[in-house]
Amino acid sequence: MKKRILFSLATVFCLLLTVVFAGCNILFGENNISSVRERVNKRRYEMSETFISAYKEKNAEPIKALMCPMSQELSDLDGQIINSFSFMEGNIKSYKISGDIGGEGYSNDYGTVTEYDYYNDIYITTDTGRQYRLWFHDRYITDERIKGVTQYGIAENDREEIQRIHVSCGWTSPYDRECGVLSAQIIKALASEDSDTLKTLLCQRAANTENIDQKIQAAFNLFNGNPLFTEREDGIYRTYGEEDKGFDCRVLGYDSEKDDDGNEVGIWVFVFINVIYTDTGNRYSLDFAAYLSNENTDIKGVSSVQLEDLDNETSVVFGEWIHEED
Repeated sequence: MKKRILFSLATVFCLLLTVVFAGCNILFGENNISSVRERVNKRRYEMSETFISAYKEKNAEPIKALMCPMSQELSDLDGQIINSFSFMEGNIKSYKISGDIGGEGYSNDYGTVTEYDYYNDIYITTDTGRQYRLWFHDRYITDERIKGVTQYGIAENDREEIQRIHVSCGWTSPYDRECGVLSAQIIKALASEDSDTLKTLLCQRAANTENIDQKIQAAFNLFNGNPLFTEREDGIYRTYGEEDKGFDCRVLGYDSEKDDDGNEVGIWVFVFINVIYTDTGNRYSLDFAAYLSNENTDIKGVSSVQLEDLDNETSVVFGEWIHEED
């Protein structure tokens, strides 16, 4: 009798677990966070093996296939990958894939993961005794244009003065290029105190806000010197140190509205630029919100701008925060 009771309790417990886990999938589908992490763990091991095999064979194609569509469009991507093969001294002797992901970011809607990206590390030892860390950033659940590996790099893991190499751009949105061009235009207008150009970049509603001319003048007064970055037609602004005095442009948030035919009719972005160096030794950061496109012409354009002096910790804000979902 005792054996039957124990068996029955165990059966009931297993059934309860089955119902609970099945209930999670029913409620949230395949994209609850536990399911996503389980798939990602398998994915990152497979991708890591592809990286190692490609480096052993000095073959760029398998790595290129892992990259997101926007990265694959870069004209110099093949050259970047091939150049990275010579960064490590010697050939791969052994390697270890990190037991855990290096970091993750995700957002969810009532339990369903709508965005997910992560970093992964591979620790490598070559036949010369050198040690390296190869890392990659994979956007797993995101806009199809930036889905896949957006960037990877190799860093020396055995020296105090660490040298490193990066491949691709580390896209933060499908609109990085447009936002980079717009960022450069805002910075140049601030540096030259070109109020007319700056106001043409603003949306009509922001340009008509109270005391807009005085607030723009306050931004001109805060910004000293000429910016040291080199302007790029492609709008790709990425830096990994202070040596080139360029700025780094990141899209921290974006929304896309589509019509019934799948065409984008509304694109909203929130952009952060850091660090802007000038020839007077000043350093600034800049952030702005904008509608890159919108059927409502009154809000199409830059709506809100904040300029901050990083050394004096003072800032100026002008325009109006506009986001239709707020």
